[in-house]
Amino acid sequence: MASETVLSNAKFEINGNDLSAFTQEITLNRNSESQDVSVMGTTTRKHKGGVKDWSIDVKLLYDCSTGGPEAILWALEGVTACVEYRPINACTTESRPQYWGVGTVFNGPIGGAYGVMLPFTVRIEAYGDLTRATAS
Repeated sequence: MASETVLSNAKFEINGNDLSAFTQEITLNRNSESQDVSVMGTTTRKHKGGVKDWSIDVKLLYDCSTGGPEAILWALEGVTACVEYRPINACTTESRPQYWGVGTVFNGPIGGAYGVMLPFTVRIEAYGDLTRATAS
């Protein structure tokens, strides 16, 4: 039977700081570069997977207090940090995987439309392999 998951309790942690309580949106991006290995006489292009890449995009509610995301992520701008993402914030199992790795932090804009909660965005880009774990 298929399993449907509502994204409502994800975990986002960076350098041991759990920012889940501030997180509104989180997206894990993974890909592999496509290398063209076609040669003369080939009637259809052939592609081979190349170097892998990953990133995590996060939209958080702005909070500049000492334990808030703005203060924590401001200090990490442009440096590498350990990051963990769990689509379901519970013990890691086969049906609840954990993704973690080391990435470089790039803070995004702070601002939004009139009358909305002030968002703060961050992007973490790969600085090493991304690991998928299915057991704690």
